[in-house]
Amino acid sequence: RDVAAKILVIDDLANRDHDADIVLDCGLSHTPEHYQQLNKRPVNALTGPHYALLRPEFARLRQQLRQSLSPAATLKILINLGGVDKDDCTSVILNILAKSQLPYPITTTVVMGLNAPHKDKVMGLAKTLPFHSEVKVNVSNMGTLMTQHDLAIGAAGSTTWERCCLGLPSIIVCLAANQEMIATELHRSGAAISLCLKDIDTHLEPILQSIN
Repeated sequence: RDVAAKILVIDDLANRDHDADIVLDCGLSHTPEHYQQLNKRPVNALTGPHYALLRPEFARLRQQLRQSLSPAATLKILINLGGVDKDDCTSVILNILAKSQLPYPITTTVVMGLNAPHKDKVMGLAKTLPFHSEVKVNVSNMGTLMTQHDLAIGAAGSTTWERCCLGLPSIIVCLAANQEMIATELHRSGAAISLCLKDIDTHLEPILQSIN
């Protein structure tokens, strides 16, 4: 406040006091009233997914029509467990897909961050899978990739809103405590299917089996 006439706060937890002029929360859980109670002065609270901080490319790509899947189509799956994926959830998912008995063919595209610690392991694993799998690192065209796939398996972070914007059906995996609220609300609203990390092994294949 000593160095800025106006302050914008970006929050999604609503669990701390603020001294802001504008609060932005693109989640589904909080209303302007939540932040008015937490703020020291009258605040302009922008809440809800329509305030999600997305790059302009997503507004453009949103206009593209998506084709519906047919039962005989190859299911193109986009896998992105954040830029780091320290628990190597990506390998867990690929191994489940490799062992699954799905009634349709699949392909996968894996997107990883440049500094992901398990990147080399995932690249090696992708070469051994019984389906085509491509690993991309540090991409700059995530929006375009989303429009080229039928299903996403991803973390419940900021990329969640990109997938929602483009109408990409998603299975979201909660990898951190601060993602639980987003995952729960999206699952409740029917915008995505949410899985905990410990449930992936038993729940992922039945979900994929139900796709028609």
